[in-house]
Amino acid sequence: MTDIWSFLIQSLTATTVAVFILAIKKLFQYKISPLWQFSVWAVLLISLVVPYGVFGGTVIIDWRSLTEFLKTYLFNEYTLSKSYTFFPFLTSFSFKSVFDIIFTVYYITVLFFMGKYAVSYIRLRAVLKTAERLSQDEEMRLREIAYKYSLELCRCVKCRSVSTPFICGLVSPVLVLPEKETDEKVILHELLHLKHKDVLWVILISVLRCIHWCNPVLWFAFNKINNDLEELCDFRVLQRLEGEQRRDYGNILLSMVNEKYACLPGTSSAANGGKNIASRIKTIASYKQYPVSSHIFNICIIIIIAVCLLMGNPTLTISAGSSINYTQAESDFLMTKARTSRCFTPAGAVDTYAKAVLQNNGYYRACCAPLSEHKAIAGEMKISSQTKSNNFWDSGLEDTPKNGFTYHLYNLQEQEKNSYTAILAFEVRNTTEDENTKIAYQEIKILKEQNRWIVIPAEAFRTLNTSSYAVTYSCFDLPVYRYVGENEDFLIERFFQHIITIDSNVENSDMLPDFYAEFGFLWECHESKITYKGSNKEDITRMSYGFDDMYDGEKQSSSTGIGGGDTSFNENNEKICGGGGGGGDFTKEGLKLPDYVSCTLSINSGAYEYINLYREDN
Repeated sequence: MTDIWSFLIQSLTATTVAVFILAIKKLFQYKISPLWQFSVWAVLLISLVVPYGVFGGTVIIDWRSLTEFLKTYLFNEYTLSKSYTFFPFLTSFSFKSVFDIIFTVYYITVLFFMGKYAVSYIRLRAVLKTAERLSQDEEMRLREIAYKYSLELCRCVKCRSVSTPFICGLVSPVLVLPEKETDEKVILHELLHLKHKDVLWVILISVLRCIHWCNPVLWFAFNKINNDLEELCDFRVLQRLEGEQRRDYGNILLSMVNEKYACLPGTSSAANGGKNIASRIKTIASYKQYPVSSHIFNICIIIIIAVCLLMGNPTLTISAGSSINYTQAESDFLMTKARTSRCFTPAGAVDTYAKAVLQNNGYYRACCAPLSEHKAIAGEMKISSQTKSNNFWDSGLEDTPKNGFTYHLYNLQEQEKNSYTAILAFEVRNTTEDENTKIAYQEIKILKEQNRWIVIPAEAFRTLNTSSYAVTYSCFDLPVYRYVGENEDFLIERFFQHIITIDSNVENSDMLPDFYAEFGFLWECHESKITYKGSNKEDITRMSYGFDDMYDGEKQSSSTGIGGGDTSFNENNEKICGGGGGGGDFTKEGLKLPDYVSCTLSINSGAYEYINLYREDN
């Protein structure tokens, strides 16, 4: 957390989890074991320690979107607050806004509380170093109690200023006893704290108290966690006692109701305040053994709660219209949703960008645009709202799309980790009288910005007219992978092209983007061309040729052909040697191109000549 906004989102998200858990615990109070009552708090601790948004969803209430909306609507900020750690960090002392001052005050207060706790603990450890050692008889008694219940014993001291025993420390724990003799059952309570290292929970809660010092709901939850920890320890004590011993243990707790209670970090004590002890007495009164099957049921319930609260509800898409004249608040909220949503896959980013282009939709564009461009996109739509009564974003596609909202993805190539390039093509309306297909296309880059996939146009849209009638499967007028080789008389070329479909799981009646879309089908096409460079093509009566596509030195595909006479060449002395292709489910391995192409060529039934073709993209 590096600003006040990220703290607010983290704290409010955890508050929602805390309220939900408190409600669940109230509903099942005394019906489930103290172990479950305490263990369910692990869900809250995870929501406090793990930065928000890591699991990609929202928890009941989308505090992130609400907070980011306020930041945009009130202060015209389009940055995205990000929480990398659960602990706040002050990156600089530059006060560019009032919120920098607020965060600095909050941060200093966190350090104050942590310093206060640290000083208290250090002073306590210093006092314990000079505390009175136990007599031989007292130490023997404690060893007998530990042996009786099969528990380990740590260093023990006596202190005049304490009225009830407690465990201090985690690494070098100390059992601190009052001067008066302590009942065996109370010592058992503290030894069980020692066995289960409950001080660790106390330390963690103390740190979280410091971080969320201004959140009363979380402080209430932290108090409940401490009390549930004591009730769990009481339950473990009762499991080792029988009959009247359990009643006596309850009476001992009653005697502690009026004792002074000081919650120090790094300590655990059976005395935790009159109100809390009253609650513990009720739990003791309702004590019962729980069957093993109930533990399995409780574990399943905790897992379900954790999944629902921590995984949240992922954002699959957003719905926004470019032709609607939104109010400023509505527009800012949609831009906030675009900023806080993200494309989870490269295909999702392409699908979102394509639908943004086809609909001139700036909100969809923002979902897959770098965060640095969001303010400019919002500004463009604001001007359009004021002048044209719509939220129009200029995609650069000047022609009207044809065949609904179809787009085609060509030549996807991985450049490096989390980086791709591709050609995005659209069939558009041809306003001329010829029957050719008109295509608008653009090279795009698909990158990962932090944890979101984005698309960056590498160029403006270009257009071409082509006689290709099946643009869905191939169009060699579009950019291709070109392999070239030659000898004295012939220039030989072989072209490759990849066409990738995108599988969208979103109902497309409204052309919504799918942030989770995946690449579906990969179709590879190839075509070869032989160009005669000489001047006596009439002397060519027969021509045989073959092409072997070489991968890692091995042939994986081949094609052959025979031609004869100068009629095999067109007016440009070119011979198209046919095409082909194949396809299957998309894999990254399927995008691999040949290292080179080996061509065998025979003229007029003469000896075969071997010509290697190497890649030279056009």
